Amino acid sequence: MPGLPKEIFSDKNIVERFICSICLLVFRDAVQSPCGHRYCDSCIKEQIKNRKGELIRCPACPENSTEGVLIFDEVCPDFVVRRELRTAVVVCFIEGCDWRGSAHQYVQEHENTCPFEKIKCLKSGCGKTVKRGDLSHHLEKECPMRLVECKQCKKQYPYKESKKHASECSNALITCSSCNKRVPRTQMESHLDVDTGDCPKLKIRCMYFPLGCTAKLDASRMEEHLAKNVMEHNRQIVNTLSNSSFLKGESKGASPMIERSEKISKVKERYFDEAALSGNLREMVVGKVEDSKGSNTSKVVNGGVDLTAFEGMLNLQMEESRREIRKLSRDIEKKVASLHNNFQEKDEKTGSMIAVLDRRTETLQQVLAVLSNELEAVHSKVSALQQQNTYLKEFTEKQEKRLQSQDQMLTLKNIALAEQELRIQALEASSYDGVLLWKINEVRRRRQEGVSGKTTSFYSPVFYTSRHGYKLSARIYLNGDGLGKHTHMSLFFVVMRGRHDALLPWPFHQKVTFMLMNQNNREHVIDAFRPDPASSSFKRPNSDMNVASGCPLFIAQEVLDSTDSFIKDDTMFVKVVVDTVGLDNI
Repeated sequence: MPGLPKEIFSDKNIVERFICSICLLVFRDAVQSPCGHRYCDSCIKEQIKNRKGELIRCPACPENSTEGVLIFDEVCPDFVVRRELRTAVVVCFIEGCDWRGSAHQYVQEHENTCPFEKIKCLKSGCGKTVKRGDLSHHLEKECPMRLVECKQCKKQYPYKESKKHASECSNALITCSSCNKRVPRTQMESHLDVDTGDCPKLKIRCMYFPLGCTAKLDASRMEEHLAKNVMEHNRQIVNTLSNSSFLKGESKGASPMIERSEKISKVKERYFDEAALSGNLREMVVGKVEDSKGSNTSKVVNGGVDLTAFEGMLNLQMEESRREIRKLSRDIEKKVASLHNNFQEKDEKTGSMIAVLDRRTETLQQVLAVLSNELEAVHSKVSALQQQNTYLKEFTEKQEKRLQSQDQMLTLKNIALAEQELRIQALEASSYDGVLLWKINEVRRRRQEGVSGKTTSFYSPVFYTSRHGYKLSARIYLNGDGLGKHTHMSLFFVVMRGRHDALLPWPFHQKVTFMLMNQNNREHVIDAFRPDPASSSFKRPNSDMNVASGCPLFIAQEVLDSTDSFIKDDTMFVKVVVDTVGLDNI
């Protein structure tokens, strides 16, 4: 991530001092290059990404500089800057948010959770930016990509495709253009079917179409049409009969006439009044026969059947047909009434069952909608948790690397501090006049370590004959060494390699005096010797120090144990004096 926004810092001095030259924002996890320039950790690593080990020029160094090269492993954390920025007071710069705290709290707690920050909708295809605090409401109520369910087909689809689905849904109710009735899309074709459709405004042909009627009108007006055009329909029937083989003399006997009469009766029984049909038919038949056969009404039809006999026979057939019609009508009425009652009962039961199912369906739809919203919310939370988990993993890895780096730096600093402490102690204890006053603490413990063989001897601080003179030291064996082991305390003199040995006379030949100080200010134990020029102990050192030389029988253990003048409070003082007479100051 790039650096921290400048706007969040109350102290403008921090903004001026800690700006990353790559992202031009305040340092986030500041690091320092070998050339001394500072950057955000992510910024500089992005610069040298996939080029680990290569020499890359520092972005802030001049091009002709020979120092401004970066190596990935040489970029180290700048803890001084991080510590100062960590405690800096910041405020949230997003409009409407009044959060306030430290920069560390802002990065860890607030930066990625501010409810007023505008973020993109999580739904693919939405693209709208909303406040983080309003994201849940947006996903449930406003997002065009939220899933909704069709009440007719139960199919789920994005909200923005609602109009498209409504125009394609097979179960959607659409309005009939003729009767304005709401009919499912899949049933509209059968609703408007000319032969089987139930649309009351459907245009259908008159049932006398085969006889010549050309009327085409709504099904609801068919009865009115039949009632108004009885005469016309009768005329069409007679015309059809007159053009048939019966009236043209092709019939043989009464049988064809009876068949025609039965057909006419069947048509008549469904659509118009029998009495009117009988009178009208009789008149029309007589008129047609007279017109076609001449004025002689007594002429026979087809060799022997006169018109009067035909009319009587027709009347008998008509009367018989009426009786049959009445009987059939009564039977039909009974059956229709029975069917109507049964249908009404079943319709009522079906209606109650449909009402119950509708209520259950509505309840289930509401439950499903709630569950869908909850599931969407859970998905959103899971997505947010996954993003947070990824961030925490990256943060943890970064912290672990940072801790490792800090441990390494801490170890190096501890070593450096220990060395500095040794140097300081040496400088404090060093003298430059050839005299060493050596204070030895914890004598009993150190003596016991000598007896056990754990630590048989130890060295005094370094001292010098002058500022640029011989470098010297003393070595003590509290339990003795050589001839004095276990019986005496041994004290030795050590010549060490110094920085100015090339300018000094060799071998070392100055007189050396050892003194064990009596802490009651009485007689001190004193021993002295002059160096042997032939001994390697006093030649110019080829290593850090020469072999120690001195007094293995310096003082008996019995003397030390018999008095408390030399050891008080578990402490003794040893003084070493080097005679500097004859040494020229360099």
